[in-house]
Amino acid sequence: MKFSFELLLCLGVFLAGVVWSKLIFPSNFWLVSNIHDFFEIVGVISTTIAAIVAVSALNVWKTQFSHTEKYQVVRDFHAACQGAWNSYWYVAAGYDLIDEVWKNKHIDNWFHDQSDTYRAAASESKSRMESAYLVLKHHLSTEEVDRLSESYYEYMNQVSFGESEIISFSTRCGAMIDEPIDKYDEYFQKRVIRLELIYNARSNLSDAADALLASCARPK
Repeated sequence: MKFSFELLLCLGVFLAGVVWSKLIFPSNFWLVSNIHDFFEIVGVISTTIAAIVAVSALNVWKTQFSHTEKYQVVRDFHAACQGAWNSYWYVAAGYDLIDEVWKNKHIDNWFHDQSDTYRAAASESKSRMESAYLVLKHHLSTEEVDRLSESYYEYMNQVSFGESEIISFSTRCGAMIDEPIDKYDEYFQKRVIRLELIYNARSNLSDAADALLASCARPK
């Protein structure tokens, strides 16, 4: 068993007391003249040992508590990452609606209403993931934060780009006088590219969350 700094400090204080007692008290101070003196010495030694054991137990408890807390926040973030598909489906559904926007432009908020269910689910999952990530950062080492943040921000950026694109393209189609049939192929190609980027970013984020959870073995 390795002695921690606190244990060494306790031993140091005890040994220092022994040395100073020899300098201050007579040389026969530690001699046991009767049973009462013997039990006093035993009591001092027992108290010192008990203090050392208590400090050791406190350190073990502190380590276990810290690990348990870290495991909990890692698990929360891992669970939040499972909702990453919601943003993917929102962007996919938005792109699928673009070629219908012009035909329904006379209906107020048509695009908004048609994609509302997907948007609400995506917004909720993103909010949950952001909250979990902010809490998680305070429990990770610098190296762990660096590894996780790259995949996390890549996913968030790709989703934001996709959301901006579907809003921009749908607004543009709805504002045209003639149906922009010649634009649909272009939007379809952008759809394929963006969804692939979101899919890859989501996969990388999930892999990073899986690896982080695996590295934090559940405390017994």
